[in-house]
Amino acid sequence: FAPRIISFYMDQISEHQRDLSNSASSRFVADFIAGFSFATERMCSITQKLEVSHLQLQHNLQHLGELVLAEPLYILISLGGIDDAHEVVRRLSLQSQNEQKPLIELLKKDKGLWKILQRQLSESGYTEDFFVRPELYLGRCVQRCKEICEYYRADLQKFKP
Repeated sequence: FAPRIISFYMDQISEHQRDLSNSASSRFVADFIAGFSFATERMCSITQKLEVSHLQLQHNLQHLGELVLAEPLYILISLGGIDDAHEVVRRLSLQSQNEQKPLIELLKKDKGLWKILQRQLSESGYTEDFFVRPELYLGRCVQRCKEICEYYRADLQKFKP
């Protein structure tokens, strides 16, 4: 469908021209709708079959748990004033994996970085336990989920008779 849709969009330029250059792609609008409907139906059937494997999640957290925290760690360090925080965390994460050392151990070796991180953790309401139980880190997902639900709940109200 992608080539047809691109042609359809490109032909919009001549919508108000009377040269009929867009007439061929306009014939496929029904195909677009049918394709979208099919894709939506297929996606629904796929997502209905998805299951969460709690055992696999637990396994992943036990083996790479700290690395789950790379993103919030990068953000915390960045908020602490480290310009290349992403690179710092990337390098430390790789070192942690290669040397099979806990990430927190490597962070503590850099006294300046550890001091910044402790300050940022404190300001965010976390302690060093942040690294011990990565499964407890939720970030803003609960708050964000509620915001999204409220947005769409309000949006759907427009369609009620």
